[in-house]
Amino acid sequence: MFHAGPQGLLVAGALALPALAAAHGGTPRVVQISFPAQLGGAYWAITDNQGLYAGEGANVRWLCEDSVAANAGFLQAVPVGDDDRTWLVATNFGLHRTDDGGCNFTPVAGPLEGHLPVGLWADPANPREVLTATQTPGRPNDVFRTEDGGRTWTSAGLAVEGIFHDVLRAPTDPAMVWVSHARGAARSTDGGRTFEAMPLGPAELGAAPEEFRLLSGHPSRADELWATIERFPDSTVVRSQDGGRTFIPMLTLADTPGGFAFDRTGQRALLISRFDEFRRSEDGGQTWARVPESLPLLGCLTVEPATGDLWGCSNVFFMGPWVLGRSSDFGETWSPVLSRFTDVRAQWGCGAEAQSTLACEGLCPGQAAGAVCDLADLGPPPGSEDAERYDLSLLTPFDAGPSPDAGPSTGDAAGASTGPDALVTPPAATDGGSGGGCTVPRDATASKTPWVFWPLLVTATLRRRRGTPPERIRRV
Repeated sequence: MFHAGPQGLLVAGALALPALAAAHGGTPRVVQISFPAQLGGAYWAITDNQGLYAGEGANVRWLCEDSVAANAGFLQAVPVGDDDRTWLVATNFGLHRTDDGGCNFTPVAGPLEGHLPVGLWADPANPREVLTATQTPGRPNDVFRTEDGGRTWTSAGLAVEGIFHDVLRAPTDPAMVWVSHARGAARSTDGGRTFEAMPLGPAELGAAPEEFRLLSGHPSRADELWATIERFPDSTVVRSQDGGRTFIPMLTLADTPGGFAFDRTGQRALLISRFDEFRRSEDGGQTWARVPESLPLLGCLTVEPATGDLWGCSNVFFMGPWVLGRSSDFGETWSPVLSRFTDVRAQWGCGAEAQSTLACEGLCPGQAAGAVCDLADLGPPPGSEDAERYDLSLLTPFDAGPSPDAGPSTGDAAGASTGPDALVTPPAATDGGSGGGCTVPRDATASKTPWVFWPLLVTATLRRRRGTPPERIRRV
């Protein structure tokens, strides 16, 4: 089963390989980490083809993307109420809303009906005020804004003939918003109600709209914007200190930036890229130094608001050490938070007839469709007096079932529960594509790194260890 999504190319010298289409459970990777205030310290991790993983400490549960629609393709999710019951979810099948904590979803109607969203960006001070932008082929695209948690939406009137690429709110001033799209870029000082055009970096670089991408704002200076001009063979990272009116080049990379983060002081910064160019700054981005080769291959960076810890994600099917990791010294050392997708202990807790229960039944975290999970019941059965308590809780109790070292269940696999609050018992050993009580059919190969990528992996790894610049390997 496949869902629609952007298709890219991997280029290595003269070698061009088509990127594999995302299928349910096929080598998932985390693409975004967030810490919504309504979750009280828990995190949400959005994956490219397996939906949402929610966790707090060792407790992790999973909401499959099929809860919205078959192979929906989650792009982003944000709570839009005072608790964790009401969310908006951007997917490859449009924008959806849940009012019962992810058990059932309904499409968002109005001007966004039939549109493909880019993502969702909430005002931290007012979670009901959310921005989205669209990337719908064949239709004018725009930035849309809601003030009531997604019930009604108003467009900014940009009507771009082409797709939107990025949306970014200033970390210290949610009224400052920047966007990039197929025709250029724009800035807003009123929270996305209106926009004015802005340049695509320094004029002397002559960037085209398809080359300009937003990276990050500054944690204490609302007018500071970082962006990149992505070109072959080199990318240029640029900075604006006047809200996007003017830019200056800051550094050049023989790669494509894949993540950028400041610490809470705004003095330390870390920039990651897809293969080899990892840079660190200790002076607010004025100067940059190459990071030692011990840094793991990362795919996203996020600073946890409550602690200031740096979080990152890596692709365990593509040489990554873990799914999610955290660092208390801003990337010097890392500890795993979620080692493997198959370490997930429970699926989402909803009633037996809930949309998510029926959609996720029979699917396994971290595994392609067709894997078999060993599940045991947790908590009260659906419909009992205590079932609602489990629906309302963020996480299923971690110690309510067998120990992770207890091994597979001795019960009949055919009679194993696949309903709400079900426990996945991990085996003693796991790797990137197995474990968690799931087994993959003999002919299933989705959990393995495709053989065609191994020449790229070996080349990048050898050059990384030798400390020499990589070949011009990038995604276009």
